[in-house]
Amino acid sequence: MKPQTGSKHFTSKLDYSVSGNTAIVEIKEKIDLRKVDPWALCYKEWLECEHQIHVNSIQLIILHNVKYKTSEIEAFIRRISFLNIVNPTIRFDVIVSDDNVKLLDIHSLINRPTNEIIHQEIGKRDGKDKPGKLEKDFQVFLFGGTILSENMTPKNYAEIYNRLGVLGVDFYQLKNSYKVLREFPIGAFSNTVSEKDRILPTNFIDIVSFNKRKELAVIELKLNDPKIEVISQLLDYALFFRAYKPQIVNLIKDNLCPANFEKKPIACYVANNHFHPRLKGIIKYYATDAKKFGFSLNMITLGVTRAIWD
Repeated sequence: MKPQTGSKHFTSKLDYSVSGNTAIVEIKEKIDLRKVDPWALCYKEWLECEHQIHVNSIQLIILHNVKYKTSEIEAFIRRISFLNIVNPTIRFDVIVSDDNVKLLDIHSLINRPTNEIIHQEIGKRDGKDKPGKLEKDFQVFLFGGTILSENMTPKNYAEIYNRLGVLGVDFYQLKNSYKVLREFPIGAFSNTVSEKDRILPTNFIDIVSFNKRKELAVIELKLNDPKIEVISQLLDYALFFRAYKPQIVNLIKDNLCPANFEKKPIACYVANNHFHPRLKGIIKYYATDAKKFGFSLNMITLGVTRAIWD
């Protein structure tokens, strides 16, 4: 039983089928792996809502002819392991080229071996922001043209913090001005920061700062980009920050950070003016207990309008 594919429906780069109570999603051609878990969960919802087929198992298959880097597979496995842990009524299975991949338990997911390391420094921005892409233009607005440097003081951060208030209640009228980092690099390596020792892909998070609860805040900005895989992107960032939290704390901690922030959960946000319409139906599968996992996932909708009637 297959759903309709196409730009307005399900992505056509995945093959959907069902066997008993198992939803099967095969990756038949190269696709961003962040698309796979949200679309698989959309398929589960579609089977249950449209065809009254109860799904208690989801099988994700990467076929022989579809090749991914080891780091891409690793990020995928960590994300599916999380979904398997937080959704005890659903069994997730991953098969890569006919081999069943063992998923991680919660301890292995958030307590990584000591030989795994992250980028050892945060690159300094040169301030050359090219206009034309909404997300970058939004960053420039939030930072007010300020070029971040190691000589920043609380006074320097004050205007940035005022502008962060547009992101909602967690950032509105903050009483303190703490460190703000832009385009924070993520990526994990074994022993040395080199391509040959790469474990996880390198990406750059738009903003890393602190919210009103003085929690470390990881913020991804989107504008007019309602792709469903944004939830997977946010989860990747959350798992990275949680797994390598001690190293990240050592990298950024100074007198411009709130006291004891490392003892609090990490708050991860995606801010967008419009989210994919199917995301509302699957967001429940990504819900987590911040006390148990040490992080929370949050969605900020910019420019929300509500009609008022007499």
